[in-house]
Amino acid sequence: MPLGREPSALWMKLIPLGVIFFFATFNLTILANLKDALIITTGGAELLPFLASYFVLPTSLAFFFLYSKLCANLQSKNVFYFAIAPLVVFYAFFITVLYPAHAWLHPQGLVEMASGIIPVGLMGMVRVIENWTFSLFFCVAELWGTVVIRCGRFPHFPQLPAFRNAILNPISLCFRTAMFKIMIHLKK
Repeated sequence: MPLGREPSALWMKLIPLGVIFFFATFNLTILANLKDALIITTGGAELLPFLASYFVLPTSLAFFFLYSKLCANLQSKNVFYFAIAPLVVFYAFFITVLYPAHAWLHPQGLVEMASGIIPVGLMGMVRVIENWTFSLFFCVAELWGTVVIRCGRFPHFPQLPAFRNAILNPISLCFRTAMFKIMIHLKK
């Protein structure tokens, strides 16, 4: 391809990636605000450490186990779609079934019943269980940033130009600049 036509080909690949990244980041912002608002208004801020430690971390580890299996068994261009599909299906299920029925699905009065039995420091865990649909939404919303923002970009990087076009490719230009600085430092 002649040099004069390479920038337009590059833009034809970068613009769709930029649009995908914009909407993924937009959804991430909405989900981050929504998950925090749901949890804090229904159960209180004391739920956040329990959710982060005992639910989000295992969920993230389970997802990355699944993601590694997907990477091993699928083509790289399909991994992103198979990784994001369960999240989208869950959000649709949450909006149509779980959220409208949360008054019936949450075991109301569980905190009052457990207050004499369970120590005060563990009442946050009881509130997590009492608001289980919102806690589940919180865990899945935490995965969105990891799955879409971080993992979603890498299958598309091979479509970008090779290192010979590094002047047009900021990622490879930054990488080569960092490697150059390391080599200069090692020679000293």
